[in-house]
Amino acid sequence: MVFIATVSMAQADDRLDLLFDFMEEFSEQTQPMLEEFMDDLAPKLEQFQELISDWSLYEAPEVLPNGDIIIRRKSAPLGKEPSPKQKALEI
Repeated sequence: MVFIATVSMAQADDRLDLLFDFMEEFSEQTQPMLEEFMDDLAPKLEQFQELISDWSLYEAPEVLPNGDIIIRRKSAPLGKEPSPKQKALEI
């Protein structure tokens, strides 16, 4: 019984080593793509953040069947007008 447990543990260690090797190689291959994606995305997120200064004024994003994402503004509280940037977004 001890021999069987030892062989099983050795096989498990080998499989874990293979898994860790795969994960390391995968990480090395995908890291440049992820960095490029973030470099492209960061300016767009900054522009988006400038448009929406107070997230509490908006509903949760809604994904339409065609894939479009809509973020609806909640009804404006009494006495609070939308900013000029927010008015410019109205269609």
